[in-house]
Formats: sequence, structure tokens, C-alpha cells
Amino acid sequence: MALTAIIDLSTRAIHYVDTDPVLRKRFLGGRGLGAKILFDRVGTETGPLDPGNCLIFTTGPFSATPWPTASRYHVTFKSPATSAYGYANAGGYLGPELARAGFDALVITGQSPTPVYLLVTDRTVSIQPADDLWGQMTTTAQDRLLGVEGKTGRNGRVLCIGPAGEKRVRIAAITTTMVARRHAGDLARSWDRNDSKPFTFAHPGTRLLRRNLPPSPGAPPST
Repeated sequence: MALTAIIDLSTRAIHYVDTDPVLRKRFLGGRGLGAKILFDRVGTETGPLDPGNCLIFTTGPFSATPWPTASRYHVTFKSPATSAYGYANAGGYLGPELARAGFDALVITGQSPTPVYLLVTDRTVSIQPADDLWGQMTTTAQDRLLGVEGKTGRNGRVLCIGPAGEKRVRIAAITTTMVARRHAGDLARSWDRNDSKPFTFAHPGTRLLRRNLPPSPGAPPST
């Protein structure tokens, strides 16, 4: 059974639970599951930039299969723009890799006092220091984590913000695997939402999401 990982950046605690199959069936797909988790975990009293807000990455039932459009994944949060339900959706490698790692959902909350990123491997999430990545452009951050684009040994996928997201610019985007970008500007503001801390990702602290595994067989080359 696939897992839901709950990551608290304030306490550095990471809990894994089996995703409820009833929820997966009733709230079908990444968008439905993310909305349900947000509804259950974030109340009306929680502000979009509060540590209690959640950034929720979800996959769908067809993720990591050859089904058309199965590469999509969903990100759900309480929007800084509206103080209500917010979400973004993207394709590319990250959704299938997250599903292959054994996760239906990553639920990130809390606030880290120092820059960090999340390392996602098979059924495991760890919090890693990211001081050297703060202030870097997204291409530089990805190269530092994976190696220079085009060279042998580059291994994994990265989702990250750049200086605009760190400064909570309204039109900032989140970049994944060099070329795919999310359109939701307030998602990047949710990623970096507390300027009293050096680094934040929906809740302070999270900067990058990576799975340290080789590309899937038959996957198109990165550009």
C-alpha cells in the first residue's frame, strides 16, 4: 500500500501512514485527495503564511503507469492570494517518481529556522541542509544537487524555487527538471512565506524535492 508522509519542519518529525483506501476512492485523484487533506488539517484560523498551513503534493491512481496524462501531480495549499483553497498542477517526471517511491502524498507543515530541502527515496523522506542553495537560481540549485546538466552521473529529479520565490514575488514560479514550470505565483509565495527565516517552502524551510533514483526505462531525455 502506498504511503502518506507528514513532514513537520518545525520539529523535524516525519511520520508515515498508509493512505486510507476509502479516501483514495471517495476523493479520486490527486486533486481530490489533496483537497480533503487540506480541509482536514488546515482550519479557518490558520493563515496562509502560518506554520500550520500545509503544502500537499499528491499523485493519482494512474501515476507511474503508461496511461495518458498519468504524469500529472497536484500541489494543494491555503492560498496567500485569497486565504482560501489554492492548488497547482504540473506534469513531467516528478509525479511518476513520487509514485514509484511509494507515496500517494507528501504533507509538509511547520517552519524550519535554517534552509533545508527534502530528499525522497524509496518509501523514505529525509530533511537535508540547504544553506548553499539559498539565493541561487533554479538551474544552479539543480546542478548542485544532481550534477551539471548533460554530464554523466546526473541522477534524480528536483523541484525548486529561485530568488523570486524566496522574496515572495507574486508572479514567481516553481521549476521542476529544468523546463517545467508551475503557473501559480502564490504557490511560490507559499513555498517561501516567512521573510524572518532564511528559507521556506510552503512552510519555512523546504526548498527542494528530489528522488535519488535513475530515470525510468524509456523515459525521454531531459533537456
